[in-house]
Amino acid sequence: MELCKPSINCSLPIYQNKYITPEQFECKSAYGDSGAKEARLSFPSNHASCVTFFGVFLICYLQSRMTSSVLRIPKHIFQAALVLMISFISMTRLSDYRHHWSDVAAGILIGSVNALITVFLMADLFKKDEPEVEHDYQLDHEQQCDIDNYIEDYNNNTINVYPKMDVEMII
Repeated sequence: MELCKPSINCSLPIYQNKYITPEQFECKSAYGDSGAKEARLSFPSNHASCVTFFGVFLICYLQSRMTSSVLRIPKHIFQAALVLMISFISMTRLSDYRHHWSDVAAGILIGSVNALITVFLMADLFKKDEPEVEHDYQLDHEQQCDIDNYIEDYNNNTINVYPKMDVEMII
């Protein structure tokens, strides 16, 4: 109401609980149509938020999963490309006059925070593998011999798949 200052009195009973179309009135404010359009721009930028979430999540994912030294350079190139993609899409929202700079900044902030929450709290991408626990029980001599014989048979490919059966068990 304050932005447009319509030429009709919207508080009259004939306009109450009724949809008023733009053809029924004229804006009398100093802002004109550009002010109304500017007021309708969304906050925050959904495009900036979604692309930032996607980009930050992928950057973190690549950092945690591509640990080989052979993939070090391609990983950094791909991460830099993701940063450029985030920047490009966010800047096009400004250059196309779809959002204010604060809308885009808020979208980037929301997307980044959500991606980092997902990476560190939900997906646990940087979780360290737990070391194998050493058991403190001791084998007696007979058990150790059985294990050694099994390993030797396994290495020689002479493991008997069928266990030895007594004749009395079958009858």
